[in-house]
Amino acid sequence: MTQFSDYLKKVGRNIKEARKARKLTQEDMQDFGFNYRYYQAIEGGKVNLTLRTLWLISNALKISIEKITKS
Repeated sequence: MTQFSDYLKKVGRNIKEARKARKLTQEDMQDFGFNYRYYQAIEGGKVNLTLRTLWLISNALKISIEKITKS
């Protein structure tokens, strides 16, 4: 499943870029209810995100889900 893992990594990079654009650290994401280690895995492309998690991230970072998931 190389293609899917590549896509997860791209989504993780999109999330990381959006977080940095808001000048937030990974630790800051704890304020939005994310476990630090879990959030690191998201940005590392190691987590198959649920729709709920995508929705929570998009709200926290004030970015659309479409921008997060674009490849």
